[in-house]
Amino acid sequence: MNIVLIGIRGSGKTTVGKLLALKLGREFIEMDELITQKVGLTIPQIVEKNGWEKFRDIEEEITGEVAKRDNIINAAGGGIVTREKNIAQLKESGVLVWLTASVDTLVRRIGEDSQRPLLVGRSRREDMEMTLTERKPRYQKAADLVVDTEDKTPEEVADLIINLLTKICCLIGNPVEHSLSPLIHNAGYQALGINYVYLPLRVRDIKQAIESIKGLGIRGASVTMPHKTKVIKYIDRIDPLAEKIGAVNTIVNIGGVLTGFNTDCGGALKALEEVTTLGPSPLGLKQRGLSWWY
Repeated sequence: MNIVLIGIRGSGKTTVGKLLALKLGREFIEMDELITQKVGLTIPQIVEKNGWEKFRDIEEEITGEVAKRDNIINAAGGGIVTREKNIAQLKESGVLVWLTASVDTLVRRIGEDSQRPLLVGRSRREDMEMTLTERKPRYQKAADLVVDTEDKTPEEVADLIINLLTKICCLIGNPVEHSLSPLIHNAGYQALGINYVYLPLRVRDIKQAIESIKGLGIRGASVTMPHKTKVIKYIDRIDPLAEKIGAVNTIVNIGGVLTGFNTDCGGALKALEEVTTLGPSPLGLKQRGLSWWY
């Protein structure tokens, strides 16, 4: 599971990203740096030689490579949101955090850095204002979490992100793109006034995913195919019902202790009860109204 920092120039992605990597014990990468390494030119040189469209093509290629990695802190380029394919790839296994600040603060932070060529406009401020106006809806759409960096030190921002991660629940499986769970859960959180967010994450390595949930303090996870049985050996505790069934579809993280549950069984039995009379439970469950308890 990756943490991807997005935002316009000067939002602090690199500085905050390095602090996050240090605090969480993860590898830090900066996508603009990967691009310059691949091409052997600075960003201004790439743009001068080939134009912005070619730069975006290279950026898209690097994004595809980076999205396949795991357990990294990724400081993405400011223009990563200009192509929806980039965001789709990064979201497969990453939490996207948008760092924001006022135009005055952004301009002050970047100064007259020659490694940051103007995109539009004739001055740094005009460039910043026009670019932010165009990209803001894209950042809003892409972001899973939003952090205002105004009047905060980089360390304060990093600590705030770490705290926000404890307000995340996720769906882990492969594939997950088809699932309606994020829509259902997020609508429920909003209706109930719960300050949480539910994210779908494509997980190939369940062991690494469980380590990330514990290491990042993710509050909980829904588990779907093909990980419902494999996940059992990587969690700390298992509910007796889930143990009898031999599958886990829900993980709760309390104080770094991961406990696995199975809610599929109760849901299936309740649905059956609405249309038929059930006999004795083969799992030794006791029927109590429309609920089943071990």
